[in-house]
Amino acid sequence: MAGFPRVRKRSSAPLVPGDPRTGSGAPAPRTPREIKVLISAAFVIAIGFGLVAPVLPQFALSFDVGVTASALIVSAFAFTRLIFAPAGGRLVERVGERPVYLVGLIIVALSTAACAFAAEYWQLLLFRALGGIGSTMFTVSAMG
Repeated sequence: MAGFPRVRKRSSAPLVPGDPRTGSGAPAPRTPREIKVLISAAFVIAIGFGLVAPVLPQFALSFDVGVTASALIVSAFAFTRLIFAPAGGRLVERVGERPVYLVGLIIVALSTAACAFAAEYWQLLLFRALGGIGSTMFTVSAMG
């Protein structure tokens, strides 16, 4: 093997950032607090919708409405998200990301809780539509 430089055998130890024996000596990257808050809020919202959305059509049927009206409860949320997304972007530009995010989360939380107390079908539909607006607000502001 003349002519080839000797190659040092690599260590089988795992690379640990910040450890001068295995890493580059650079400190381990830290996740910013804001990212942790955004991830936590998104997780809580996703869990909430994962638990609430599947039962809403059945709950709507308790108001003696048809299957189509029951399905409209789920669609109202998605439809208002679609319609209010451009306005949410303008609101973020005008007011800022943090206030829009917080107000959006509050709207979603309150409207979702209000669904449990809806006495009539139109109230349930209204609360779900408001939840879609709030969801658009925090989603658009989180992207900014």
